[in-house]
Amino acid sequence: MMGNKIRDFFDYICNFEYGWQDKYGNMHDRIDKSYYDIFVFRSVFDVKKSNVGVCWEIVEIEREFFNNNDINHKIIFVLYNDIGYHSHTFSVYEYMGKYYWFEAVLKDYKGIYEFNSLNELLDNVKDNFKYIKLSEKYDKNKIEFYEYEKPLDISSCQDFYDYCMKSKRL
Repeated sequence: MMGNKIRDFFDYICNFEYGWQDKYGNMHDRIDKSYYDIFVFRSVFDVKKSNVGVCWEIVEIEREFFNNNDINHKIIFVLYNDIGYHSHTFSVYEYMGKYYWFEAVLKDYKGIYEFNSLNELLDNVKDNFKYIKLSEKYDKNKIEFYEYEKPLDISSCQDFYDYCMKSKRL
């Protein structure tokens, strides 16, 4: 029963488009150099209303779902700090003794993936996450994972990075 509820929610959240809003109210469908200077972190309500968001925003809708359904979960910020900051956020939930990577944003990875432990899940992300493998010099040991609580007063990319990097490192 719970598995069907999670799958139905996954189908719903996968219909969101990837994009972001700038501080002038304009919507963008891809990340460019201006993103880091003019991105505005929006509320769950605003993201649902527009049906558009970046991973940082969409995981807050996922957090709301998991909280409302009493499902033990974590929101993970993954950072590859090599040439600039490359990051992603995703949800992990526990169900019947297993850990699940809940990926609804990145089209090459959309799915719910099962693992026996959180460490196995994180190792899989390190080994196979091509989104982060941005160069031939990729070093999986440079990937950092942080578990973070819902951010309250975040308005910019730098605020979000600072907040996550002060959270619990995994």
